[in-house]
Amino acid sequence: MSEAKNKRVLPDFQAFLSSYKLAPENNIPFYAYWASRFLAFCNKQAATDLPRAALEFRQSLITNQKIADWQIKQAEEAVRLYLTNFKGVVNPKPSRDEVAGRDEFNGRNDGIRVFECWSNGSS
Repeated sequence: MSEAKNKRVLPDFQAFLSSYKLAPENNIPFYAYWASRFLAFCNKQAATDLPRAALEFRQSLITNQKIADWQIKQAEEAVRLYLTNFKGVVNPKPSRDEVAGRDEFNGRNDGIRVFECWSNGSS
């Protein structure tokens, strides 16, 4: 991504992350990128339940073998920051089925706790 294009992707979210120092400065454009991909995913799915859409978005990333584990973690952090800090959406604790179903995603569940931690503010 070019410098100019980086600044055009969710500029208010980028400014928010920067002003509160919620992400390393050099990663902020990538956080905005992942948040914008999440929003596009929500639009495509006509999602109204954002916490559930966030789980589905995460699952879509996990099943995409072109996306590395570190990118999934970065995307999760970006979506968490976008929804909880920037938009103020509170996520209920995941259901037992959602937690139990993690193992079916090709074993790529290490560090994937972001969504279950929303309600208590940890990551």
